[in-house]
Amino acid sequence: MVLAVLKSLRFHQWVKNLFVLGPLVFARRVDDPQRRAFGASGRWPAFCLLSSAVYVFNDIVGRGQGTAPIP
Repeated sequence: MVLAVLKSLRFHQWVKNLFVLGPLVFARRVDDPQRRAFGASGRWPAFCLLSSAVYVFNDIVGRGQGTAPIP
């Protein structure tokens, strides 16, 4: 059961969420510890958890409609 829950979170999709760090890189503020600590480092995990929640929600809704979740 735990394995099924972890699989439904789709950790392999989290790599694309690194785009949240893009503005920090393009603004050339990677070396600014205050922006890094309070900005991007908090946004990336939050964005990953939110996207996982959307994946799980879509799986639940799709299950009722007869569609299979994407592995």
